[in-house]
Amino acid sequence: MINSNKNYLFESQFEEVVQNSPDELRETIKSYFKSMTDMQKKSFLIAKDHLGTSFNIFKSNGFVNFEKQFQTK
Repeated sequence: MINSNKNYLFESQFEEVVQNSPDELRETIKSYFKSMTDMQKKSFLIAKDHLGTSFNIFKSNGFVNFEKQFQTK
């Protein structure tokens, strides 16, 4: 499990992404984040840090694949 400092950072970044997302996608995003492994969470933080304001969760491979699976259920 990621340490508590990184977990706090992940949670704050997660909240930012959710708040900046369209209402109709918020539940999907929350489900996506809940399904992430520790490695995926670390990757998310690195991508968000490196890409800054150009980071877009909707264009990330992980979210696109998750959304496809989510819609088929």
